[in-house]
Amino acid sequence: MPSIPISIVSDAICPWCYVGYSSLNRAITAVKQRYPEYSFPVSWQAFELHPEFPEAMPVMSKRKLYEQKFGNSPRFAMMQEYLQQRAAAVGAAIAPLNDKAVVGSTKLVHEAEVYAGEKGKQTELMLAFFDAYFTKSENIFEREKIVEIAKTVEGLDAAELDEYLKERKGARKVEQESAKNRYIGGVPHFTIGKDLEIHGGQEPAEFEKILVAAIEGK
Repeated sequence: MPSIPISIVSDAICPWCYVGYSSLNRAITAVKQRYPEYSFPVSWQAFELHPEFPEAMPVMSKRKLYEQKFGNSPRFAMMQEYLQQRAAAVGAAIAPLNDKAVVGSTKLVHEAEVYAGEKGKQTELMLAFFDAYFTKSENIFEREKIVEIAKTVEGLDAAELDEYLKERKGARKVEQESAKNRYIGGVPHFTIGKDLEIHGGQEPAEFEKILVAAIEGK
């Protein structure tokens, strides 16, 4: 079966990464109707949305962070409304900003993604993180919670992941990926096939165009 590999640079707390993947997934479904013989294996690479957050720092209120960054401007409220509309259109449920939502360092989250990649379950774990963080407004930054989320993914050994995170077995790879991916400036960033790139939470139709281009360019 011919395949078009897709590499996604992302962070589990990036809302447009959730929207972007959901758009991509819809595009893949549409393209497979035209090219059923193709597969589209997806892999994920680390990008820290807040590299300034030290691991030892307690999580902080997402509302407080946004207020510090944007204030109470009407433009920010419009941005949030637009995000939720775009998310809903592609089946990504993002809860409104609320007092339960927090932010923190995602180093351990990325290390868990490395582990899941070794088990062939990277996308499944990423979707579980997206659901926990954006739909349920859960704190995904602590090791115990990461392991709890991993229990919902069939094929992952939660006890093994717990030891993996305690021993920081994925730390070096996360550091390497984060350093390499700094150049892109923001996420999500998609590399489709050998060298076709698309950035941001695009509409499904935009992903369809680039997927077809990757197929027809082979």
